[in-house]
Amino acid sequence: IDEFGLDIPKYNRNNHFFQPNFHDHIIRNDAEHQRIKEYIIENPVKWHNDKFNPLKNNIEE
Repeated sequence: IDEFGLDIPKYNRNNHFFQPNFHDHIIRNDAEHQRIKEYIIENPVKWHNDKFNPLKNNIEE
């Protein structure tokens, strides 16, 4: 396990194993949990209008 742990940063730099700028978040209460659930549900619905959607300009509104 120690060898594996030591090799992860080197592997990640070369192969992008982990997503850049990613961070974990601990859900601390029910209100936060609800907000995150709503985000997960609503996010795909908003994809058609997202600035990162490569098809955005080809979709009629």
